Formats: sequence, structure tokens, C-alpha cells
Amino acid sequence: MSDQKKLLIVEDDEQFRKSLEVVLKKHFEIDVAGSLDKALELISQKEYDVVSTDGAIPQHEGGSVGSHGTLYDHDYRGNLVVKAAKEKGIYVVCVSSEPDKIAGADKYCSKRRLDLFEYVAALKQGGDKK
Repeated sequence: MSDQKKLLIVEDDEQFRKSLEVVLKKHFEIDVAGSLDKALELISQKEYDVVSTDGAIPQHEGGSVGSHGTLYDHDYRGNLVVKAAKEKGIYVVCVSSEPDKIAGADKYCSKRRLDLFEYVAALKQGGDKK
């Protein structure tokens, strides 16, 4: 059994997601989701200490934003991830170009100028309050 905190990375940009995995795998036990559907599925099925979510994600895996005619505006899908995680008491870090659109996250990091030290420190705070 690992002593590492369990982290869910919700990010649809595959290259960015893989880069985050490389940097974070030393510090966390990681699962990834590239869509709203996958993120909500994982949050409902597993226990996480921290969720790092993109503010704007597609609803379906592999789909381009807006290509599936969903009920949710892609700019606000991150809110649904935050809400689902907070309902389970999970610490949430939002990485977004426009973090002010995502309500309820514990910490916000700018995607445009992501400071990895600040980001990792924010993620490590997750789960400490449990």
C-alpha cells in the first residue's frame, strides 16, 4: 500500500496531461481523466485526496469541445468536477486560463503561466485537512 496521496488529474490536452503525470508521479498516486464523463465516473468510484481540474473540458473522451451537443457549456464543466469532488470532501486545485469562472475550488493556478513549484505545493496541501 502506497503512502502517497491519491490524485486525479482532469485535463483534456493530452500533451499537457502527460507532462503533469511525469512531474507528479514522484509525489502522488495518479489517475487521469480527459473528459467530464470520465472525471465524474472516477470521482464516484474511487477515493482521492486531491483533484486537479482544467476549467474547460469536453464532456466526452476524445471529443472536441462542443462537438457533442451537450447540456453543459464547456467553459463551466470544470464547475461540475469541483462540485462532485467537494461533495466527497476532496481538495480541489483548478488549473485554468480563466480561473474566476470556476467556483468553489480550494486553490487556483494559471494555466498560462503555471508555476510548477506553486502547483505541486498546492496539490500536496490536499488531504491534509482530512
